[in-house]
Amino acid sequence: MFNTLFGDIRNGRLKRLPFLLHSILLWLLMLGTVLAIAVALGAAEHIIGGDLQRAQEQLMSSFGGVAILIFIVLVLLFVFASANLHAKRIRDIGIPGWWGVLAIFLFSTAISILLSPQIANGLGTLIWFVILLIPSDTVEITT
Repeated sequence: MFNTLFGDIRNGRLKRLPFLLHSILLWLLMLGTVLAIAVALGAAEHIIGGDLQRAQEQLMSSFGGVAILIFIVLVLLFVFASANLHAKRIRDIGIPGWWGVLAIFLFSTAISILLSPQIANGLGTLIWFVILLIPSDTVEITT
């Protein structure tokens, strides 16, 4: 699993079902991380006596820089794992993987800026489904 999420960066491939399962697993890992952070905040609030503002201030004074650094590293790991999964699936379709991920990112960013983030999110989900449903080796690019 670790190799699928973070390895085979240049030439790894993923068939449709493994792409679906690893995408779901990554989503569950992200959800679990968010829930763990929420539980930690709730526990800190409960310990301090129900004052959420004070709990957040206490946590920031105790763990401020370290917590922010850990959060940034986690976000970057999840973004890279997702991009790597997409690159592998796009490569399996027959398109250069990282160029495909870059094109999707630029397209989503342009739609988000020009229209709205909600439309960009919807198109991102649609693109995910299209990538999921296109069979392997459908596109043949000759160099």
